[in-house]
Amino acid sequence: MAAEDVVSRVWALAEPVAAALGMELVEVDFAAGGGRAVLRLFIDRPEGLSVEDCKRMSREVEARLDAEDFLGSPYRLEVSSPGLDRPLRKPGDFKRYAGRRVRLRLRNPQEGPRVLSGTLLGIEGDVIAVDAGGEAPQRIALGGIAKARLEVDWEAEFRRPGKPAAAGSGLIRKGGDGR
Repeated sequence: MAAEDVVSRVWALAEPVAAALGMELVEVDFAAGGGRAVLRLFIDRPEGLSVEDCKRMSREVEARLDAEDFLGSPYRLEVSSPGLDRPLRKPGDFKRYAGRRVRLRLRNPQEGPRVLSGTLLGIEGDVIAVDAGGEAPQRIALGGIAKARLEVDWEAEFRRPGKPAAAGSGLIRKGGDGR
């Protein structure tokens, strides 16, 4: 079975499981080769995830995958958070993350770069608007986007309350001995 077919079948199987557990299925990735396939599910929930959430999702999905047995070969299932640079796939993702910086890889750019970074302004219908620093916002149809991810503003992340300061983020002192 082609990887795209596996991904679409896993989406159909795993999305209702995630919803029943109060989670959102963010992404499905499948890589075959090297003797053992790897199936990765990325899940999220508004209040954040725990290791136990990932374990529950893994148990539920693995039981369904084993019952349907459409992978046809041994596989490793990994379930985790999408991370700070989470992928954006659904129209709701582009609405929810308006105002954040994004990085887009375009399928077939007519003019301009294949990769575009800027501030996501929002979505109207199936067209997103991105301020990439030009005179006018760029408008891109969802179908024209190969991949979209949030860009991480590491400085802002380290300034968030409750986050430990990054190594080396304190006062930088001049001097040959590092003091």
